[in-house]
Amino acid sequence: MRKLKGRWMHPCGCADCQLHPYSQAATQHRAINRVLVTLDKRNRRRFVGLLAIQWGRRSLTPLALITGLSRNTIRRGKRESEHPIRRLLGRRFGPGDHEAGTLLGIDILDHTVVGKGKFVSLKERGLGFER
Repeated sequence: MRKLKGRWMHPCGCADCQLHPYSQAATQHRAINRVLVTLDKRNRRRFVGLLAIQWGRRSLTPLALITGLSRNTIRRGKRESEHPIRRLLGRRFGPGDHEAGTLLGIDILDHTVVGKGKFVSLKERGLGFER
């Protein structure tokens, strides 16, 4: 293991790197691990997930061996790379939210959908909101 920027660089454990440490594959694996050392945990996961998408099927085990990350971590990074907007959407508004607001004496104002220069107020249409 080599220390780089305060973190230890994971040595690749694949057979190619063990048998031929100066091969093109070994050079590529060292480059991947050099990049991983500079990233935080979330971006390491996403970077290796993106590699898993590029490498195609059956890439989780080799990438786990190369990077030292677990297959579950790589699978999660792959899912985050495929659907990045899902994390940004957060929780959806539901009918229980309006009832909870009523119980607490808080008025749930509106839920507005915006798109193509127009907007729709769900409260004005009577969808999910009491008048």
